[in-house]
Amino acid sequence: SLSSDPAISKLGSCGLPIPGYSLSILSDNSQPLPPNSIGNISIRLPTPPGFTTGLYNDNSFQSNFSRLYLTRFKGYYETGDAGMIDEDNWLYVMSRTDDVINVAGHRLATGQLEEVLGGMEEVAESAVVGMKDEVKGEIP
Repeated sequence: SLSSDPAISKLGSCGLPIPGYSLSILSDNSQPLPPNSIGNISIRLPTPPGFTTGLYNDNSFQSNFSRLYLTRFKGYYETGDAGMIDEDNWLYVMSRTDDVINVAGHRLATGQLEEVLGGMEEVAESAVVGMKDEVKGEIP
């Protein structure tokens, strides 16, 4: 967040994007989504200088970087996070896009299950994880 003042924040948001980073929320079909829509948090290329300083002289990771982060959404860096940006440009990170469990051949996003549970009056907080199941593979 740009402000350390707790009065200048929004509940549930991790803050405003840092200047120099152009964030977009993309659908699985690479289309930009409107405010308050949950999708893939992505950073428009080119990124600011110093974005990948951890890659310098790390040959073991450099070779996989493009394949892992730059192929799914052309012109964007894929963060691997799901979330939304509201109408005031505040970012909300909801879950990892790879937090998926396979239940009888159906891929279920644990973050979306947690969101449904969180909308229930009786539930204060929740965490959904996959547990091994002999018949279904995994169960929430």
